[in-house]
Amino acid sequence: MHHTRLYERVCGKLEEAMRVGALRPGDRLPAGRRLAERGRVSVSTVLQAYLKLESRGLIEARPQSGHYVRWQRPLPPEPPPTRPAPGATPVMVSSLVAKVVESARDPDLVPLGCSQPDPDLFPWRRLGRIAAGIAREGGGFTYELPPGARSLRRQLARRSLDWGCTLSPEDFIVTCGAMEAVQLSLLAVARQGDAIAIESPAYFGSLQLIEALGLKAVEIPSSPRQGMDLAITSGTCARCASRSRPRCGAWATRWRRTFRQAPARRARTAVEWSGSSFRAASPPSSCTTAPWRPGLPSRPAPSSRRGRIANIASGSTAA
Repeated sequence: MHHTRLYERVCGKLEEAMRVGALRPGDRLPAGRRLAERGRVSVSTVLQAYLKLESRGLIEARPQSGHYVRWQRPLPPEPPPTRPAPGATPVMVSSLVAKVVESARDPDLVPLGCSQPDPDLFPWRRLGRIAAGIAREGGGFTYELPPGARSLRRQLARRSLDWGCTLSPEDFIVTCGAMEAVQLSLLAVARQGDAIAIESPAYFGSLQLIEALGLKAVEIPSSPRQGMDLAITSGTCARCASRSRPRCGAWATRWRRTFRQAPARRARTAVEWSGSSFRAASPPSSCTTAPWRPGLPSRPAPSSRRGRIANIASGSTAA
């Protein structure tokens, strides 16, 4: 039985007040202590409710003034599903990407295609103290050889228990960025001339990699709500993203399930980039791994390539 938390009840009452017009855009919300006394809850509960409403864009906090109901702007219409050309085609995007990167240097242009945070948002003093501590201990001056720092891989193995898996440090490979992990995965499962199913629109770095490896791309229609068209991806070596750019969708779990259950007309492998969080390569009841071997990854036999999902996590990056 689901029990509503106290702060959720406070949120519900405030949302209802906004819905019926008791609280209109620009109105100031009651002070936290006053609302806490009226609702017989703690001040921290009220503040948690305010944070929840603020994260949903319903209210805003003004310095030394309090919380106010935000003006709600109408959302733009949802983009329709893409309709790319059918079939496998060679990829030729390098010259276009070079122009885009060059234009990013123009101070008069806003680089909307790059998710780069403002440097002022970083805690530079704290980061400086951490870096200085590492330097005093003599760390940070050597290259980590594959498969990566064992201390990091040990922590990832511990976290695998939360995913429903039992993995060892040897089951992880730490790479220099997510794209290197994608490259190694594609080298392991695809040959030159193979077709790679990829969502449309897709991250330009993935298209560049497909072009560099001499592969062909099969653009899969996608929508913001449903993600990739699952019926088209069956029987193809595919790459998808749980929180992909430029579109974000919560359809990855359904995609994995459908991908595994679809009848394989030929060998199928999925290379999945999970964004900022690591996800298990298999359902919790069937987590399987293969030990890492030095050098380039060996290409698995066709009989072992069906329904496999190679997962890549950006941030570590671990594959």
